[in-house]
Amino acid sequence: MGFEITGSEEQPIAPLSGANRESPLRIQAGQRVTRQIDLTPLYPVNEFGAYHVRTNIYFADLGKFFYSGTRVFEVTDARPIWQQTVGVPAGTGGSGDVRTYSLMTNRFPDHTSLYVRVQEQRYGVVYATYSLGRTIVSSSRKRRSNRAINCMFCIACFARLVVCPHRIER
Repeated sequence: MGFEITGSEEQPIAPLSGANRESPLRIQAGQRVTRQIDLTPLYPVNEFGAYHVRTNIYFADLGKFFYSGTRVFEVTDARPIWQQTVGVPAGTGGSGDVRTYSLMTNRFPDHTSLYVRVQEQRYGVVYATYSLGRTIVSSSRKRRSNRAINCMFCIACFARLVVCPHRIER
């Protein structure tokens, strides 16, 4: 099994060297196989833009490749709605550095999702982006960082009567 990926201007995207490829898979007649594969460690698809991907399967008995339909995915950035930069406490990994916690929204055609990103802005390092789930855009969000324990708390309304507290540590 392999993939063909093209970028925004239909230029082919080569796999990363040393990327772990899928091992050969033998599928018996009538058997159905479903796989979820994260393409980010296999291909350099980290630039903003649209990518087109299709899967190819080599059928050894016929000596032919078979191709899936093309799917499109887009790499975008979410919109920050709140940020706070805090110092990393002494006695922990990275002490003396700073981390920026960003509460962000990303709009999709049918919903809006809420995310938290933890990053070192000075060096451009993103440590993690956590999905907090779908949200109601018009509702207010409460967020506070706690410098003593180096974490962020976020309470967001995800439905009319559902409130979900989140604790994000880094």
